[in-house]
Amino acid sequence: MTNLPTSAPLAQRALTSAGLTSYYAEDIGNSWLVVGDDADTAAPGFPAENGGSHAVLYLYNPAHDSLTVDDEPAPGLEWHVLTSDHEGRETLVAVLPHDELANAVSVIRWWVQARRYEARRDQSQ
Repeated sequence: MTNLPTSAPLAQRALTSAGLTSYYAEDIGNSWLVVGDDADTAAPGFPAENGGSHAVLYLYNPAHDSLTVDDEPAPGLEWHVLTSDHEGRETLVAVLPHDELANAVSVIRWWVQARRYEARRDQSQ
């Protein structure tokens, strides 16, 4: 049996390479990575607890209706990207095959850039 890395370190390296900081979170057997929309205010843990918008990345297993970043990416699993606003409203923005981590990271990077642009625009008005 080969010891392949779980998806968490793979995804964290990909997010870091894209200039994004992520935090690991878990609850009731599920796990995910969280990326705040503002690198200066995101804190370890769940940014929503700090009033911040954030994106969530995890592998979804439809056969077991579970989500995790503790398993290795494998056929049949899907990368899910959710975004949540400062009021906790979540939106599923991407569902991608297990081998498309780079595209999932691109979705998060685009979302973060759009949120930062909106914040700068709002400040200048």
